[in-house]
Amino acid sequence: MVRCSNCMELPHLREFLALADELHFGRAAEKLGLPQSSLSRRMQQLEAMLGVALIDRSNKAIALTPAGEAFRHDARAHLDGLRDAVARARRISAGHTGQLRIAFPSNLAASFLPQVLARLRADAPDASLTLRELPNALHEAALRAREIDIAVTLLPVRDPALTQRFLFTEPLKVLLADTHPLAREEAVSLRQLQRETFLMCPAYRDAGFHETILERCAAFGFTPRIGEETDSRVLLSELVAGRTGIAVLPDSSTRVPGTGVVARPIKEPLDPLRVGLVWFEEHPNALRKLFVAAAVECASELGTAAPRTTEKRTRERVVA
Repeated sequence: MVRCSNCMELPHLREFLALADELHFGRAAEKLGLPQSSLSRRMQQLEAMLGVALIDRSNKAIALTPAGEAFRHDARAHLDGLRDAVARARRISAGHTGQLRIAFPSNLAASFLPQVLARLRADAPDASLTLRELPNALHEAALRAREIDIAVTLLPVRDPALTQRFLFTEPLKVLLADTHPLAREEAVSLRQLQRETFLMCPAYRDAGFHETILERCAAFGFTPRIGEETDSRVLLSELVAGRTGIAVLPDSSTRVPGTGVVARPIKEPLDPLRVGLVWFEEHPNALRKLFVAAAVECASELGTAAPRTTEKRTRERVVA
């Protein structure tokens, strides 16, 4: 491989490659936007730097010497590699590549998250994305341990150091067997569920959502009878279909595969669940910024999203 001295500059390589392609000083100079005399002088400088003749000027039509042919190959590879390095550095800086580890609970974002990922992939096709199904209660600890970079979770969160971004609200619905008497109703009152067995996610797996259901029932004067507990949406659907009990779930989680179940809205005006993103700002990740932007865009299309200017931290601290 031909070696060049430290005084060589990238323009020398570009100009030489233009001349090597055209094999004509006039056309190459025009292509580069240089006077022909300047290009001729700079090629002489390049040959002097290298200590070898790159161009055969002995005939009317110029040609490359064997050393010039070898230098042409290596110079082009060098410039192509440099362009790739610059493009990669810019993609990393802009968050278009790298790794992002995303946590989400099984009972939220069932249809929302795939939309976000599709939008993110359009902007960052080379990104490495790791999805981790994790209960809401474990998100903060996983973020502190740097096991994940961001979480789709129920808001609010307790840790004041966490940045949170509200995305959308999600209403609760009742999942019933299609043979259940209440399945004939267009909507179901919580009071009608007092004698039902509630199938739920285990409290130790998702304390926040578990507490939410208990609080909603307590507001209507009863404590639900808890039956089987599972964090599998598919198994829960099968248990409901078998008349083992009923389930109160976020709307998106009632769209489970299988047959034999129906979802009904709750008559009472209950406060919906608040779904958002949480992360530690001091743990830098350029790709996370793109993910947040994609999530905000998708949330704005749901019709239950907050205004785009309402990004917040815990304790309602506004983030610019």
